[in-house]
Amino acid sequence: MVVLLETLEILKLKKRIARLETETNKRLSILERNSETLRSEVQRIRDSLLDRVTSIENTLSEILKHLEYSTQPKPVQLSESSSERSASDLRRRALELKIVNMYRSGIPVKQIAREVGLSRATIYRILRKYRAT
Repeated sequence: MVVLLETLEILKLKKRIARLETETNKRLSILERNSETLRSEVQRIRDSLLDRVTSIENTLSEILKHLEYSTQPKPVQLSESSSERSASDLRRRALELKIVNMYRSGIPVKQIAREVGLSRATIYRILRKYRAT
């Protein structure tokens, strides 16, 4: 009878082990599927972020190009009414525009004054005059 009881206990343990193995296999399968899902989700997010970073870099590049273009000095042109002015007025106006264009191209006021033979105060007065227009 003792042997029979031991055999019944062994059978119960074997059934329990079989159920535990089945449950463990099910859980492993679920974990593997979830792991694969997570991997693909992480890859999708990584790709999406890379696309966004690339888009931001392109946008910034365009903004920088625009800023470089818009900050380049544009030469001041003579107005159409200048044809009615006297020759000395035209020479003076041409010199003023030359000074303004030199300044806009980045030449320091001190150097402009030396090159055109005027004082720095006069250069500043001319620059102030053309900033208002």
